Amino acid sequence: MNTLHAIEDIEIYLHNCIGELLGNKYGPFGYLDFKSWCDKAKFNKNEVKKDEHKFKKKLAKKAKKSRMPDLKEQKNLNSKSYPTVRLAMEVLTLGELVFLYRRMSVKNKKIIATKFNTNQTELLSWLECLNLIRNICCHNSNLVNIKLTTKPKIPKKYKKYLYFFDKKETNRLALTLVIIKRMMESVNPKYDYTKLNKTLSNLIKRQEDSIDNLTKDKNAQLLGFNKASDINKIFPKRNPRSKRRSKRKKNYNKKVPRR
Repeated sequence: MNTLHAIEDIEIYLHNCIGELLGNKYGPFGYLDFKSWCDKAKFNKNEVKKDEHKFKKKLAKKAKKSRMPDLKEQKNLNSKSYPTVRLAMEVLTLGELVFLYRRMSVKNKKIIATKFNTNQTELLSWLECLNLIRNICCHNSNLVNIKLTTKPKIPKKYKKYLYFFDKKETNRLALTLVIIKRMMESVNPKYDYTKLNKTLSNLIKRQEDSIDNLTKDKNAQLLGFNKASDINKIFPKRNPRSKRRSKRKKNYNKKVPRR
C-alpha cells in the first residue's frame, strides 16, 4: 500500500505534465489528432491512425462511465463528444499515459523528461516499470519477491545502495523503490517515507528481535539492497518533532480568523 500511494502521487504529477504540454501546444482538443504530436520518424501513418482510433474508443467508454459532472457539460466536449485534454487526463490510467508518452515526438518527450530532471530514455523505462508495479499492487500480487525480467535504467544517484551479484545489478524490489524515490524528488521532495521505511525494516528483521547485522544485510540483499542500513539512507524517517510543529501550525491557522 505504501508503494502504491507513492506511485499514485507520481501518476497525478504525470497527468498534469502531459495535460499541460498537449493543452498549451495543441489546444484543448489537439491531443485527439495524433499526427500533430506523435513521433513521425518512429511511427508510420497507418500506425498513428490505428493508435488514434484505439485511444479514442477507450476514451469514449471511460468518459461515458465516469461520474465527473464536468464530463456531462457540453462546453467541455467537442462535436464528437470527446472531452478537453484537461478532463481526459482525469480518466486515463497510468498505462494509458505511458502509451501516450511512448508515442510522443522526441521534442515533447524531452519536455516531460525535464520535469523529472532526467532524459527521455530513462523516464520511459521508469514509467514502464512503475506501471507494472502499480498493476501488481492493485491486484494484491506478490510484490516482495518480484524479479523484473526487463530492467529499467538505474538512477545513478542510488546505484551504490543496490546489491550487485556477479557484476550484475539487482532486479528485485529495491530497484523499483529507488526509482520511486528518484522520481518523487521532482514530484514532492518532502514526501514522508516513514511507513515505507518501517515496512522494509520489518521485512528484514522478520519478527526476530535478536537478529544480528550480518543476517539483516543478507535479508536486505534478498530485496535488492546492498546493506540493511541503506534503507534509512534512501527512505529516512520523518522527525517526530517536525510532525508536531506542522500540527501546531495547522491548529494555529484554524484559530486565526480569516479576513
